[in-house]
Amino acid sequence: MDPALHAAATSLFARYARGVDEGDIDDLADCFTVDARMELRLPGADPIVLDGRAAIAGFVRDFRASPEARQQRRHGFTGVLAEPDGAGRARASATLLLTGVVGDGVALLATGRYRDALVAEADGWRIAERVAVMDVAPRT
Repeated sequence: MDPALHAAATSLFARYARGVDEGDIDDLADCFTVDARMELRLPGADPIVLDGRAAIAGFVRDFRASPEARQQRRHGFTGVLAEPDGAGRARASATLLLTGVVGDGVALLATGRYRDALVAEADGWRIAERVAVMDVAPRT
């Protein structure tokens, strides 16, 4: 395992989580290449496909403005793996544990698996492709 690559992948997952959970859309967008692609797969639904950094940021911005975002959620990533995949490329994956405030407590809302294709750019690693496969549709 390459410790620097693992640290970079872990940081990308953490920055993405903070962006979704706390609304730091600019930092979230910076995790992705300009031409990145993100696919979100929810059981029983057509995949949501987002092409480009701006579309990904817009999707998260729209979510943050939705009624679902009024419920405080936390994206926690565990089991981060990162492996080189050729010169300047890598594969990373992690398990998602999505929690949220429900009533006066906290509940596990969903789990899933994220798989990323990373590319090394002049100023660091970025996500070129992300596929997020949810085990169940998040509950509210």
